[in-house]
Amino acid sequence: MLQRRTRITSHLAVLLIALFSAAAAFGQQPSTPRVEIYTGKIPFGETYVYHFIAAEGDQVTITARSVDGDFDPRVTLVSEAGRFLAANDDAVIPDPALRGSDARIEGIALPETGGYIIEVSGAQGVGGTVELTIDWLVDQMFTLRRQEAIAYQLRNPISSELSVVEVYPYDRSLYVFDARRGEVYSFYARALSGDIDPQLSIYYEDTDLIDANDDHGSTDPSLGPGDARIPNLIIARDGRYFAEVRGYAGTQGSVGFTVVHVMNGALAYPGTDTEVEDAVAAGEFKSYDLDLRVGDFVSITVQARSSLLDPFAALLDADGAVLIDNDNHGFNDADIDFFDARIKNYLIVEPGSYSVMVGSARGGEGDYTLTVNIKRDRRLFDESYTPPSFNGG
Repeated sequence: MLQRRTRITSHLAVLLIALFSAAAAFGQQPSTPRVEIYTGKIPFGETYVYHFIAAEGDQVTITARSVDGDFDPRVTLVSEAGRFLAANDDAVIPDPALRGSDARIEGIALPETGGYIIEVSGAQGVGGTVELTIDWLVDQMFTLRRQEAIAYQLRNPISSELSVVEVYPYDRSLYVFDARRGEVYSFYARALSGDIDPQLSIYYEDTDLIDANDDHGSTDPSLGPGDARIPNLIIARDGRYFAEVRGYAGTQGSVGFTVVHVMNGALAYPGTDTEVEDAVAAGEFKSYDLDLRVGDFVSITVQARSSLLDPFAALLDADGAVLIDNDNHGFNDADIDFFDARIKNYLIVEPGSYSVMVGSARGGEGDYTLTVNIKRDRRLFDESYTPPSFNGG
């Protein structure tokens, strides 16, 4: 998983083109039947739009089932170019799981390789909660199509909320929210006025400390040197959570507090560690390459084994651009020293080759331990995977 100086570039667009060509050349190739289920609420007068790609000869059954009694769903399938393919208001094939007002497009063969759109709306614009089910009878593009869909979701967070809070000396500002296991949130605290040095803490039920950060320790231009962030926190258990903003050592002022609901349905588990023992000379940087998949959460820790070394860590893309870096981690992690470097839960939205760069922040030298932890959701590449719920609109 972790390899030094070995690069293999992988581009989704190239793979899609290759798969499109293969599908056109070989035609229909049956696969194990598979089901995708999405549930969500569609507001009054709005339409839920779901995009997907498929190969010529793929076959799907699309069902829109009302979850509440007043909603009468209608489902339409069109090509990405706008060509009408099928629609249904009331299902005509008896199914004990459906009401007479539910909608179903039965066993349609998709005519060409490319993009398709499913639209679900309510009769007379009435909104409601719907369960959208896509039964794939033939699916020749599952792996790449799932990667593309999850990458789109990860690049488009569910919600982002910004507020300005006033923090007084030795007091705190609280943001309270309910969350379920597998939801992912990011938190940012940016100083706006006064002498405030923000500190962030996340508690479960206001008593159990989950994570905390003082100074983010990176070169992120959107944050000041004393600002705090907790990125991509994966919720491990259902319940009520408290995000706390304080001022370090009694500092006070205005703070821009941002909470981002990144995604649902992540796996809450420790992940897999890979360790490397190495050393750097003064002014030297070493690079370690690894291949990553869409949906991977990557954590990087560089722990000094020499008093002369102040570790620096960075994650780079295939072109060598720095995606995220860290000098002094600023977390409340007792397993590493204050000056050690740690990047937590960086979320991969494009598959391919990446590299970890390690050096000394201030020209020192010495031994270190590099640990790369990857939380990989294998359901994304398993045909039995059911994606998280969608947001209507």
